[in-house]
Amino acid sequence: MTTASWFRWDGAVLELRVLVQPKARCSRIVGVHGPFLRVRVTAPATEGKANEALRTLLAADFAVPKRRVSIHRGYAARVKTIRVDDPQALPQTLDHLLRRGSRL
Repeated sequence: MTTASWFRWDGAVLELRVLVQPKARCSRIVGVHGPFLRVRVTAPATEGKANEALRTLLAADFAVPKRRVSIHRGYAARVKTIRVDDPQALPQTLDHLLRRGSRL
């Protein structure tokens, strides 16, 4: 367990507390917003489109297949708990944020 409230390691699984902004101009990790990692996606929050866009973005950023990124809590909410199983890479922005308060 780390001191940051927006992420934690559970073995080889990285668990993220994410605040999602749907219908944004571009999809990207924005940074930390209070106790959450803020992520923007271009998809609207209807019919699960924003959730799929979030999973696709994080899978690409962490260099894992989409099936290894799951929404653990908050499927219908803006605040979600995301689990990334055995991330192979860390996005540059996230790598910097994790190194400030983790054991990496």
